[in-house]
Amino acid sequence: MLAAFLLYVLKLVVHVPALYKEPEKNAPLPFWIRCLLILTCTGVSFAHGSNDG
Repeated sequence: MLAAFLLYVLKLVVHVPALYKEPEKNAPLPFWIRCLLILTCTGVSFAHGSNDG
């Protein structure tokens, strides 16, 4: 329920229709989304690794 609510709020705030549609087949993600994914995945990996240490 929280994820659905956050998606609804994001749709109200960010008015980029391409962001909410399925990407075209075999089309690469936009550069800024790839950078965001790398940053967030790195942060999650670091948090899990530091928790294990």
